[in-house]
Amino acid sequence: MNGLRGIHARERGSWAVRDGEAHGREVRSMFARISGVYDFMNHLLSFNRDHGPYARSRDARIRAALPTLRKILDAGRRFNF
Repeated sequence: MNGLRGIHARERGSWAVRDGEAHGREVRSMFARISGVYDFMNHLLSFNRDHGPYARSRDARIRAALPTLRKILDAGRRFNF
């Protein structure tokens, strides 16, 4: 056993948790508790660059690069990378 107890306990020799539904509820609950603080800290530490014109320009650059990225991924798929 890897030392985890309760809903986080895993089957021996596997990554599967014993009670998937209870584990899922606990993970969703954890994210619900920390999401507000996470968002605040993300805005604070990024000097709010995750919103506004900085984020929009970043998204535009990503959208512009997508055709090239798709070609690279397709080439990798052909060579089984």
